[in-house]
Amino acid sequence: MHPNLLQLSNAGGRLVIASDGVWDALRFQEALNYTRGLPAEAAANRVVKEAVSSKGLRDDTTCIVVDILPPEKLSPPLKRHVKGGIKALFRWRPSDELSEEQTDNGCFEPDVVEELYEEGSAMLAQRCR
Repeated sequence: MHPNLLQLSNAGGRLVIASDGVWDALRFQEALNYTRGLPAEAAANRVVKEAVSSKGLRDDTTCIVVDILPPEKLSPPLKRHVKGGIKALFRWRPSDELSEEQTDNGCFEPDVVEELYEEGSAMLAQRCR
């Protein structure tokens, strides 16, 4: 596999990344047509839906659509006010305390970091499995 390098225009662009299950079912132009006029998440869902309905579910069908916005259209990042600033995100503990919290599979149990994940996302403990 060789990456394609290209320079985007100042207007930005849209990147469609999909598994072979999608590309086996749809031509590139079809996938692009299915993404037109839709937000990125809805566009990715539509590409997967069309691929599955076209060939049936024979292979992994995964799709990510990324909108690459021109710099003048980027919104500034949201500022979250965290009590205690950046120091509130981290806690210093001696290394002997950390080894006691290590699980059988070698992962550390989530602590303060787990609280940073949005509701509904995978927790760190599940990712260590």
